[in-house]
Amino acid sequence: MTIQPRDLPRTPLDALRAQLNAFAEGDAAFPLHLSAAVQALRRQALPVLGAVLKDGSRPKGLRRAVLSLVARFDWPQWTPHLLDALKAEKELSVFDQGCEALGTLAVREAFQSLESLHALRTEGSFRLIVDRELAAYRSPHAFVHHLARVLEGSENAHLAHQGARFLAAQVDESHLSDLAEAYAGGDALSRSLLLRLLAGIPGEGATALLVDLARRISKEIQANEALAEILRGLQHLPRSSVREEMRKRVVERFQTRLPRETRNLEEADANLPENDKIALMEAFKAHAQDQSEAFLVESMGLLLDNKLARFSVYHSEQLETAERRGAALRTDLDHMAEAMVHRVSLGFVDRLKALNALKGPCDRKQGSEGLFRVLLELLPAQETVLLDQVLQGDDLRRRLQALEILGNREDNELTPFFLKAMQDSIVDVGQLAGRFVLRLPDGLPALMAQFHSEQPEQVRRAIRAFGENLTQEAAEPLLRFIQGDPKDDLLVEAVEALGDLRHAPALNTLLEPLHDGKPLALQLALVRALALLALPEASLGLLKKAPNLKHPEVLILCLEGALTAFPGFAQPLPVEHLEALLALMERCCDEREGEGQHLPAILAMRDLYVFDAKAYSHLKDRLGDFLFDMRAKENWEPANNERVAAVVKEMDRRSENLTLLARKEKEIQALAQQLEQSDPVRLEDLQALKNALADPDLILRGEVAVRLAQLVEKVLAKKPSDWRQSACLCEIGGFLGQKTLVEPIRAVHAHSKSLGLRSASRKALKDLGLSEAEIDRKLPVERILLLEPSTFFRKRLVAALGGRWQVQEAADRAQAEALLQTQPVDLLLSETRDGQGDLRAWIESQWGQGRCRTVILSAAQREAIAEAPWLEAALFKPYPMEQLLQILAPDA
Repeated sequence: MTIQPRDLPRTPLDALRAQLNAFAEGDAAFPLHLSAAVQALRRQALPVLGAVLKDGSRPKGLRRAVLSLVARFDWPQWTPHLLDALKAEKELSVFDQGCEALGTLAVREAFQSLESLHALRTEGSFRLIVDRELAAYRSPHAFVHHLARVLEGSENAHLAHQGARFLAAQVDESHLSDLAEAYAGGDALSRSLLLRLLAGIPGEGATALLVDLARRISKEIQANEALAEILRGLQHLPRSSVREEMRKRVVERFQTRLPRETRNLEEADANLPENDKIALMEAFKAHAQDQSEAFLVESMGLLLDNKLARFSVYHSEQLETAERRGAALRTDLDHMAEAMVHRVSLGFVDRLKALNALKGPCDRKQGSEGLFRVLLELLPAQETVLLDQVLQGDDLRRRLQALEILGNREDNELTPFFLKAMQDSIVDVGQLAGRFVLRLPDGLPALMAQFHSEQPEQVRRAIRAFGENLTQEAAEPLLRFIQGDPKDDLLVEAVEALGDLRHAPALNTLLEPLHDGKPLALQLALVRALALLALPEASLGLLKKAPNLKHPEVLILCLEGALTAFPGFAQPLPVEHLEALLALMERCCDEREGEGQHLPAILAMRDLYVFDAKAYSHLKDRLGDFLFDMRAKENWEPANNERVAAVVKEMDRRSENLTLLARKEKEIQALAQQLEQSDPVRLEDLQALKNALADPDLILRGEVAVRLAQLVEKVLAKKPSDWRQSACLCEIGGFLGQKTLVEPIRAVHAHSKSLGLRSASRKALKDLGLSEAEIDRKLPVERILLLEPSTFFRKRLVAALGGRWQVQEAADRAQAEALLQTQPVDLLLSETRDGQGDLRAWIESQWGQGRCRTVILSAAQREAIAEAPWLEAALFKPYPMEQLLQILAPDA
């Protein structure tokens, strides 16, 4: 049973935050992955991206990667985030790219943001950049000139975008009628650009115009859909019945308005005189009220003339046009919704008014995903009726999409909605709702209330949510719940959830009730939970409990779980427990006790790592016997031959490897013994040991690694005079992987003067599992020694530091050295001179002997102070005590 690390289930916004936090300079794939994440989230990603832009401590490359998204996702809602970031941006290249992004947006508020930056950022280069982008918005030409450029549309997209940028600086409420007229005559690109301009105009007039346009587009979509329905209905009719079907449809449409003409049409045939046909059809054409009726009349005229081929062509053309126009109208409606949500973000229109304008078209499913997304972004948490409709839809994909959009709002007021969604009969819906509710401030308390409600269904729902979402805060409550001996079905669910959380303190609680008298479901849950802990105590506990367990399903799970805590030769199964493991394997393979579970038992042995070459040889032979028996069974599948053969081959390989490792280990122990006996140690001996440990195939037993680590720590404590010896010792420590060596090697790293030693110690710390941040982390300061000849200033320092740190004081180097010999300190705060002269050589000597970890110089004379590995900072008197405190405790 291989225990795979489980990733915490993430919401899309959590995944985006993790992706941003994992940014690394030079990662060529990062922009592509970031763009894909933002494409999925759309505008809901902006708060997260805006926070990155405003955080000056984030890498410059990351901020620039975010800014590069503006050109592709040119949402006007970028503007406030860009403005907030650029107000304080110090990097000129990032500022330049941010101002360029404001220019790319080409909307009114982006122009106003640039004007604000012009007033705020008066520094030379920054001002020049802002002026450059402002110039791209300003033009001496009149409004009409730029409006004509926008109407060039897709035929000259560059000119159209340029015109929209100039209009953004000029447009106001007085231009509404001109914009409305241009919208009616523009192509898709022109209409999109004009809507962006309309959305940024303050006042009720622009809102009324957008609402009216939305209503008109909705009406056009309805008419187009009616025509498309007629066209699709005629598509598969036999040619012989088309004329009568068309006559029937025309009569249905016009009989109330044109009773005499419809009677004439019913009686008309191909022999009707031409003039009478023309007069009849002209009467219908004069009263046709929409596209559908115009098509019916035109088609009826062709069919009366027996022009069936012409009708077929006309029908195909109309169907293609209707489908193309339907797609264009839906896109226009989506852009209209985007414009409306833009006005809501600017505070120009009330959220409910915008929602009411878009709800009708959305209910009629007239828009595409854009309209649906906007409606859910605008939907207030108080509109419970509308929210309930989201959960009642028949389209599962759309329901899940709606939950995701609502969840990405991260609105705490939606907590009751998600709690209700967790009750959905569809498992996927309930799980997704649980994932989002636990990201809300009130989500965990609400689920905890359900967990403690004593209502079985609510308790079950809460338990499942805790397990699915790896809610560590629920581990202790679940543990107490299990200890309270609840009903069996809830107990099984609680144990499974606790197993998913892998809560180590639950070990004894899970082991104690594991016996054959418990229900099978509970036994399986307990064994699985213990196996997931992957702790030696849990795995060995399963081995100890196994002799008293009987169910074959439990036995095989025990066998797999007994090996989860021992995933390799770096952490092998203790040899003394091997016999119990092999006995358990035999029981699993037994026809009576284990119901002949040969194959699962053999496959479980792939995870056996133990320092016993003979055991592997024995196991190889035993598995061969099992394979012979299994092949004789009727239900044996030949494909399993390869799987079993691979395990047998692996047993043979490990047996050979252990023999080789034993020889290598013997050589290493001889080298270690030689080091122990030599004083002082020789560089050649250290290098020989290092080279032996560098073998990539080498695996050391734990006790040998511990003994070598003690030897390394002992030699490092003697402070070898040759830095190469210290570097070798650090590298050896890195190969050993013992955590006890972290602090000794960290001390070497802190005191290293040569680049070679610093590099070796840094690599060793990384090999021991420390991150870059952990390596560079400053250790806390507890003990401080003040070396200050001035009694007055020394008293000031004692008064400032004495309340928070252990402070000793000395007037000269002799007093200081006596104190340092007695007890080393974390920090030496020293003058640069005393009565005997310059103190820096003496300070370096004390630091080299490990008597102080770091030094702050407190100089009476302003002079150039050279950098040194022991120097943390230099202060020049008189300095305020706050400056010193800021260095010692920057987070205070």
